[in-house]
Amino acid sequence: MARKGGHAIGVAPKRKVSERWDRAYAPQANWFLGGSRTALVFNRRKPAMRTAADFNLYYATPDPWHISHARFRDNVLRRCLKPFIRDKSVLELGCGEGHLTQTIFSKARSVVGIDISDVAIARAKSVNLPNARFESADFLQASFEGCDVIAAIECAYYLSLEEQGALLKKVANEHSGKIFLLSGPIVDYRRHFSHKRLMHEFTTLGFTPLKFYNLSVYWHPPSSRIIANLIKLPLGYTLLDWIPESMIYQRLYALRAPKHP
Repeated sequence: MARKGGHAIGVAPKRKVSERWDRAYAPQANWFLGGSRTALVFNRRKPAMRTAADFNLYYATPDPWHISHARFRDNVLRRCLKPFIRDKSVLELGCGEGHLTQTIFSKARSVVGIDISDVAIARAKSVNLPNARFESADFLQASFEGCDVIAAIECAYYLSLEEQGALLKKVANEHSGKIFLLSGPIVDYRRHFSHKRLMHEFTTLGFTPLKFYNLSVYWHPPSSRIIANLIKLPLGYTLLDWIPESMIYQRLYALRAPKHP
């Protein structure tokens, strides 16, 4: 059974279930994630970003989501992921400009980072990380074979529900008996994961949940802001062990893919 972890990244705004939303930088709608300015733009008419052209547009400005400033987030993810990636070969899905490759996956034996944006991949390559190489590709079309760990950190929520299901099936089919790391919202929005649905899909497809970590809490009510500040104190992340699930915004799941004969 999955065991509740106590790692927290930050806070996020609570929105109505009926709203469609896309993740993009916008100063007028900022929320803070580990001290970085990252935003959620809620737009019922604009479709989700999905194509290379969509992402290249945002990567016209380097680090459009300011993730390079999310030091608290990096520290939390590093602590969560270290036991699963140390001295392993990692396939990093949606690697972007390679920020997490450099800060989170530095202890991996090797990393292959793939992203649909060739602009982002060009910047990732320019960092010249000794343990990593980067490829421009749609990760739903890439091969998932030959690595110890597949990581989908803060990227799967750009997929439609059908594509999210296809991603899980692809991992289950091509990553036999190995570790899969997935993070994303657990709120039941139309285009986003929910914890209940995720756990159902995991078990239906034969995944074994090893552990999950709470990564963030809602911005509202105001009490959540107090908690968000407390979790930044030494050992403060353990407070999330006692927070009701209804207050949690995002989680990281560590899973073992089904073993094929």
